[in-house]
Amino acid sequence: MSYSFTSQCQSECKKLIKKFRSLELDIERFCKFTLKLEEDNGFPGTNKNYTLLKAQGDVSVYKAKMPCTTLRGNKFRVIYARHEDSIEIIFIELYIKSESHREDKQRINDYLSQFN
Repeated sequence: MSYSFTSQCQSECKKLIKKFRSLELDIERFCKFTLKLEEDNGFPGTNKNYTLLKAQGDVSVYKAKMPCTTLRGNKFRVIYARHEDSIEIIFIELYIKSESHREDKQRINDYLSQFN
C-alpha cells in the first residue's frame, strides 16, 4: 500500500498536520481501509462514504469522507485518484467540510489533464 500527494495537496497537508496531530495516522488508516474495501467488494461499490467524481481513461477520481481522531465528530473530505494499473492512492485535495463546502473542480481537471 502506498500513497502520494500532488504538490498543492502536499503543502496543504503539512499545514493541516500541524493543526491536527492525528492526521498522518488517519491518512494511513484511510488508505488501508480503502484498499481493503476495494479488494473485498470490487470497489467502488455501494458505499455511502465514497463517490466517483470523474473517470477518464484508466484514472478515476473519488471523493471520500475520512474520519479524523482529533476532530472527533467531523470528517475530512478527501479527493483522490486511482489508476487501474497501480495500487497507489494519489491525494489531490484534503479539506474539512466546515471550512470548504465543495471540492476544487479545477484542481481535479488539472490533474486529469496530465494523462491526455
